[in-house]
Amino acid sequence: MNYKRNVKFYLTYPLLGYLLGVGLSASAQVVTVGNPPTPRQAGIGYAGAALTGDAAAVWFNPAGLAEVDQLQAFATYQRPYNLPFFLDLGLGAAYATPRWGTMALSAQSFSVRYQGEDLSAERTVSFSHGFYLQKDLHSSLAVGYTLRLMNWDLGTSVSGMELGSDFAGGLDLGVVGMIWERTRVGGAIRNLNAPTVGSVQKHELPRMVELGLTYEPYRGVLAALGAEKVLGGQMRLKGGLEMIVSAPIRLRAGAFSEPNSFTLGFGLHHQGLGFDYAFVSHPTLEGSHLVGIGFKP
Repeated sequence: MNYKRNVKFYLTYPLLGYLLGVGLSASAQVVTVGNPPTPRQAGIGYAGAALTGDAAAVWFNPAGLAEVDQLQAFATYQRPYNLPFFLDLGLGAAYATPRWGTMALSAQSFSVRYQGEDLSAERTVSFSHGFYLQKDLHSSLAVGYTLRLMNWDLGTSVSGMELGSDFAGGLDLGVVGMIWERTRVGGAIRNLNAPTVGSVQKHELPRMVELGLTYEPYRGVLAALGAEKVLGGQMRLKGGLEMIVSAPIRLRAGAFSEPNSFTLGFGLHHQGLGFDYAFVSHPTLEGSHLVGIGFKP
């Protein structure tokens, strides 16, 4: 067995532990992922609790799916902190049914891979459903839920020992209300059922409450504000702006706290096809780059 390779492998554990701590303190999506790989929401500071009509609402507030009125599909990629051994992928699709609201399937995979070895792999498969309770010309009220199956696999040690894996099921609930067409308010509770992973030592996945507001002062200009609170953690504030410069071009900027960071992004959308990019800064680590493609027939 290569001695140099083993030394490098063992030296990664302190770094891995530190980065896992960063992820856990940032309200994990699976176990350690701080923010989902969604470039549109990232571009406006992850203030997505009141965004509607976007299939990526499955990761922020499933009630936002109610306004999806056609088939949507997307695939996203994120390299957290621009570190070569981190890889975060997501994909999903949403479909509006004639009578039962909008349903969506999504999946996310976050892995830590070093010199061909998987140190950690987190995978989630989700089913989401959003529908209107009330809707008229000037107002509406939608609710939604997400059911998730999560798996955390720690891979194999250099000696060939299986380090273990576990499954957990999560439940999210959300609500979004529209007032006079231009203003929306929303809220969601993530991991409402307090799921845990680990057979010997139970690790409770973070439960989080998220609130948001969007306001469209002019057509093509959207302002978003939000706040999230992990139970037992600090409140995180976030907000941003999205502006449609021309029919295919959208510009975005935002910021959030804990840690204090800024975000920038843009989108190119034409005839049902879309490309989105976002950059998310970090006060001590390198920034994260996110890209995504979408399809609306």
